[in-house]
Amino acid sequence: MTFYSILDVFDRSTLYGFEGFCVSAFDHVLSEEEAFNNEIICYSVANDKGKLDEYMIFENKFRKLFYVFFEKNQNSFIAVDGSYGGGRVKSINRFDKFLSLALRERKVTSIAFPLIGVIVEFGYDQTHIFYLEKGVAKNSDFLLAVKCCGLHVLRA
Repeated sequence: MTFYSILDVFDRSTLYGFEGFCVSAFDHVLSEEEAFNNEIICYSVANDKGKLDEYMIFENKFRKLFYVFFEKNQNSFIAVDGSYGGGRVKSINRFDKFLSLALRERKVTSIAFPLIGVIVEFGYDQTHIFYLEKGVAKNSDFLLAVKCCGLHVLRA
C-alpha cells in the first residue's frame, strides 16, 4: 500500500507500517477533573474564560512544529479530509488558515506531509495524533523537534 492510497481512505487499519504518537501541550494525559477545570484546554473555552493569550502560547508551539514539517515537505501539505479540494497545497497562506481551523477545533481535520512520511490527526484538548512511517518514527529528529517546540510526547 502506498502513502497516497492511505490518504485516499484514511482508515486507521491502513496505517500498517506507521507508528502513532500523541503530542500534547500538556506533560501528561489530563484526568477528567483536570480537563474540566482547565481554562486553556481549547480555543472556545479559553475565549469564554478570557484566557486567549495563555491559550495562544500553546497553539504557537504547535504552529512552530507544523511549520517545520511544512518546510521539510517542500513547502506543501495535503488536507486529508478533502478541504482545499484535496491534493497537494503549496500556499503558506492556505496552510496558515488550515492550521487555524484545525488547532482551534473548528472542524475535525487531518493533514499529511507525504514527502517526510507524516500524517496528523487533529484532536481535542491540545493533543494531536502523529502517524509516522516506521523509519521516520525511529528518527530522533521528530522527538527533538517536539521537544524544541516545548511540546510533549505522551505515548510512544
